[in-house]
Amino acid sequence: MSTPSRPQRSEDPNTGNDPVLALYWNYFSVARRAFEMVEEAERSTRNAKASERDVPFARYQAFLPMWLAALFTTCEGFRAIGGKRPALEAQMDEIMEPLRTVWLHTVNYHDDATQKQGRAPFYERSAGLLQKAADLHNALIGFFHDHVVALTKKAEGDIHKN
Repeated sequence: MSTPSRPQRSEDPNTGNDPVLALYWNYFSVARRAFEMVEEAERSTRNAKASERDVPFARYQAFLPMWLAALFTTCEGFRAIGGKRPALEAQMDEIMEPLRTVWLHTVNYHDDATQKQGRAPFYERSAGLLQKAADLHNALIGFFHDHVVALTKKAEGDIHKN
């Protein structure tokens, strides 16, 4: 006996079909969580005794490319939805190619040497790419926050009209 199919809803209850909220929930929330894991692994590595650094450093090495790949995907999504914020776009332009390389080395198989080569620029402190990625990440937090504030103000205005 078959069960009747339910009508498909095209609206995500978290986003109300708002493309900016969809970008946040579907992509940037992953970047935020991965970034938290990178920070925690970095702290654990720094605070561990020399003989105990292998595990937290392995976590750092695992979460760093996931964060950077999710950050890249968020930036691609920002552009795809037509996001307009010149300062944020300038930050993206400055780091997109290295992020794209990490993304490609995260989603496609590469031998060990090639894999390390694709991620190496982010491990070189002198290049400053990790700081630029963190700055971009924080700018995106600000972008999403401002969007939610604007939606809240609009909703409050609609409530007061009735």
